[in-house]
Amino acid sequence: MAREMMRGTKLLFEYLECAACGSLQIIRPPEDLGPFYAGSYYSFRKKHESTLRRLLKRERGLYALGTFSVAGAALCWFWGRPEFAEWLLTSGAKPTDSILDVGCGSGLLLKELQNVGFSNLTGIDPFMATDISAAGLRLLRRDLRTMDGAYDVIMAHHSFEHMPSPLTALADIRRLLKPGGKALIRCPIAGSRAWREYGADWVQLDAPRHLFIPSIAGFSKLAEASGLDLWRVSCDSYAFQFWGSELYRRGISLEQGRQRSYFSKRAIRQYEKRARILNQSMEGDSACFYLRKPEDEVAKAPENRFAAKPLAQLM
Repeated sequence: MAREMMRGTKLLFEYLECAACGSLQIIRPPEDLGPFYAGSYYSFRKKHESTLRRLLKRERGLYALGTFSVAGAALCWFWGRPEFAEWLLTSGAKPTDSILDVGCGSGLLLKELQNVGFSNLTGIDPFMATDISAAGLRLLRRDLRTMDGAYDVIMAHHSFEHMPSPLTALADIRRLLKPGGKALIRCPIAGSRAWREYGADWVQLDAPRHLFIPSIAGFSKLAEASGLDLWRVSCDSYAFQFWGSELYRRGISLEQGRQRSYFSKRAIRQYEKRARILNQSMEGDSACFYLRKPEDEVAKAPENRFAAKPLAQLM
């Protein structure tokens, strides 16, 4: 039994662990999940930035994507590379590609991509208040089942685990991809070190919002059943898997935990170091799954410039 601990209601929900692959699934989800996303749910938070900061982030992003500039190099050294650079370079996405972000929330990621020159961007989220359209960017109050069109790249950043039928979701992604199109799904993974260590207090269980959490083996089977080629997997977990789970173990909600400091800077650094080590050994609690829709002649997958392991090494 897992408690709802993001808000701290401590309502209990039961999960089933697959004996064959270790994937996790909620047994009786609430009939109406809307209240569990209402209010201050993180994906709908607004982020206001100055024009100067947007310009600096543009220089940093362009440099990370391959456009050299002294300013961009300095900003990447100071701030670090933006996360989206790895996803876009690995999937071979181009600025003119049509990109769909599933579970886009307030569209922050798509606005980051627009800032570095991507011009054909669509986001969907069933919990959005209303549709928003602008030049090169659409945010729609829809889900995968009701979406149409054809896309070069489809992304689902921590939204896959919120979908009631993972196989149906992958089938819809395949339907919406152009032949040879790429998909990136990032989600928590069952069987990780954090799951084994914290069990029902694992922060990424996030009852009852997370309806299904696959293991790597479980996701591989789903991809095969949906007709998508799973060609690369990497772990991208953070210190959050430890400090968030420690909060839950102590009976402290995530909202309460974000309002004050419960951990020293040294403890957070140690958690970050541990997360990096677990990512390298494929034991982190979150993974990036790269998929491709087959076509008659699919070009060779782009070389990954970042740390990741071919799927054959994970099975």
